[in-house]
Amino acid sequence: MGAQSRGVTERRQRPAECAFIREITHVTYGADATDVTLPDGGWDLVFMKRSGNLQVLHTGLITKPVALDYSPGDEYLAITFRPGVFMPKTPAQGMVDRGVLLGPPAAGRFHLGAETLEVPTFENAEAMVSRLLAREVLALDDVVDDLLQGRAKAVEPRTVQRHFQRAVGLTAKQLSMIYRARAAAEMLAQGVSAALTAAHFGYSDQAHLTRSLKHLLGRTPALIARSTLR
Repeated sequence: MGAQSRGVTERRQRPAECAFIREITHVTYGADATDVTLPDGGWDLVFMKRSGNLQVLHTGLITKPVALDYSPGDEYLAITFRPGVFMPKTPAQGMVDRGVLLGPPAAGRFHLGAETLEVPTFENAEAMVSRLLAREVLALDDVVDDLLQGRAKAVEPRTVQRHFQRAVGLTAKQLSMIYRARAAAEMLAQGVSAALTAAHFGYSDQAHLTRSLKHLLGRTPALIARSTLR
């Protein structure tokens, strides 16, 4: 869950012990804040406490920045899944730039499909995901995973596109554009010029780089160069 914000009291982030999860993030707010979530190629299960009320949100991949306002005491736990992991009963193409509430949790439990699950913590999120995998609520698309991991296989382009649309919601090219924009932003934040960054990542020119970053990350190269992308 790539984000930029002010007013954060505590941000904890860690890699997961489960290969299906890319990272786990817990954020607590100590002041009024606007948190902007940036496209990062992952989708999330988010456990969000706002004004004392807990909500469980399934978010698909996003293709543009999404801003949410928080108040002191608000917090969220986000489990971000790697591309290729998906819910077979919820095709990913219908979840792009969307978030769906899973229903009000009660007594520390929530419902996902036919499963009733304990609300996880920052420390034990893997246990919930392992149960979802065992019950086949979650699955991994091998075609998508092989391509993203560099394990080339002889697969027809139409087959690749079909698998990406089902498991990711975007085409392989659209996903690569998100990765490229984030990598370019990281290079800019390290002080590399826009011209060199554009050339390094294969943008046709600085204007092309600027259009891509404004669309996907909501910022120009000049703004990124003066800040840090998280």
